[in-house]
Amino acid sequence: MIYVINGEPNSGKDSFVEFCCGTTKKVRNISSIDCIRKASKELRMQGDRKFLCELKRFADYYCDHSFQYLKSELGKANYDVAFVHI
Repeated sequence: MIYVINGEPNSGKDSFVEFCCGTTKKVRNISSIDCIRKASKELRMQGDRKFLCELKRFADYYCDHSFQYLKSELGKANYDVAFVHI
């Protein structure tokens, strides 16, 4: 089962996932910004949330990055429940 979570930064999305983990053995918690954050660090282009948002928007526009990344991550491992932050 896959649940999509959407919300403002620091609104409790990860806390909600942690709360739900107590009832399920295998949980995936994936954010569409994770790979963008990692890429910005590798490129030494660390910035604030606005920068990451713009970089994600650019990657989505040119190569549908968020969808491709999330599809790849969801296909990697066994899980009972997945939470996808968009």
